[in-house]
Amino acid sequence: MLIRLSGHARRPDRPGHQPSSGGCPASGPFVSIGNTDVTLNAGIGDPDGGTLNARFDLWATGRHPDEDPAGVLIVSAKVSATSGTVASLRVPKDTLRQYLTAADGNFSWRVRAEDGTSQSAWAPDADGPGCRFVFDPDRPSAPPTSTATGGRTARSRSFRRRPDRTR
Repeated sequence: MLIRLSGHARRPDRPGHQPSSGGCPASGPFVSIGNTDVTLNAGIGDPDGGTLNARFDLWATGRHPDEDPAGVLIVSAKVSATSGTVASLRVPKDTLRQYLTAADGNFSWRVRAEDGTSQSAWAPDADGPGCRFVFDPDRPSAPPTSTATGGRTARSRSFRRRPDRTR
């Protein structure tokens, strides 16, 4: 989706969004992210152009303050971006790790556009579960590599075959 902000009389459109590892699924299985920072992205725009803000909210799934009196927003941050571009917010893995137990590894987020006078609706809807992902700090941030050399395959290392010296 793309957020479109207009002049002061019109409300912004909803943003386009996705975390660094993939979309915004409405149901599971949700994207699983290993031990790495997470980047949330939202395309924003305004027919009048200019600089806009994307407000990102992140919370432990099922623990948003609107649905759980003990819930907290882990992140509520504005990111400035030029109309027609993508606003990005990096969430450090250490921040996610702090809320791992409360979230049981499941996190939700949403985003809206703001132009200083008006704001878009939340994307996804404010009364929905938000975009979701699973953070697993025990999972590697990147899959191990395999290299095949000389007919042998090794995980995260490579082998060279010695020349045959019996000839």
